[in-house]
Amino acid sequence: MTQQQEVIRGIGRDTMVYRAPTDRHFGGGEYLFSDGYSILGWGYGPGGRPMPDGIPEKGVAQCLTGAYFFEKAAGMGIPTVYEGLVDPSSDSILPKGRPVCTNKMDIKVARVLKPEHMEDAAAGIPSYREYSQDPRPGFAAVPVGFIFRLGLPVGSSPFRRMLEGGASPELFRLGSVPGRERPMWYGFPMPDYRTRFDPRGQLYDLGREWYRRSAGMDDAEMDRMESLGKAVARMMDEATLAEVHRGAPVLRREVFTEQFTQGAGI
Repeated sequence: MTQQQEVIRGIGRDTMVYRAPTDRHFGGGEYLFSDGYSILGWGYGPGGRPMPDGIPEKGVAQCLTGAYFFEKAAGMGIPTVYEGLVDPSSDSILPKGRPVCTNKMDIKVARVLKPEHMEDAAAGIPSYREYSQDPRPGFAAVPVGFIFRLGLPVGSSPFRRMLEGGASPELFRLGSVPGRERPMWYGFPMPDYRTRFDPRGQLYDLGREWYRRSAGMDDAEMDRMESLGKAVARMMDEATLAEVHRGAPVLRREVFTEQFTQGAGI
């Protein structure tokens, strides 16, 4: 493995790039998962900081869990950035399907085109017009985060977004803004979206059409992304339930699923 060129620091995971991507090829890098974590609403987001205590072996557990689901997605014919786990003793990439106790994962690296202009400066909405160019930028990560919610547990961010007036209740299959938070379970994946790569933070509730246009996708491509995401969400839910039936000590179903479908920064 060549010497690293760039390190992108995170609270629970660092990304180390050892081969830079181009507009013709993916680059190469590693995810390094740590025992640090954050909590939504406290130290989370750009310039955020981890909680003062770590969770022992969290980095290893997160790395192996991620590898498990990446490999199951590959078995479904879904391409991912995952290349394999990294052997901590030799720093070599292990064959897929071979478990090892490690917190390092080898990945493909795409280009990140951060927004340099504003679509609506007053509202703080960025412009991703680089993605709408013809031809579109090659080997660049899509600037939209696709979230698939199987439920809304108490404390889920959509409750706050609805109360603040940003999110429509219809988006979450509700007839009106709930007076108080009550856990909901859909039984099927519900799509939600957020911006990515914006240094000012993540933005929600801009409408599906805005996200489609910002990502430079046509309707068929957007439908395809949603279809793949729903398939992965169902696969993860089924795998979680299988572990519960085996007696695995996991969180309640709706909370466990929320961590994967929303991404709680841990």
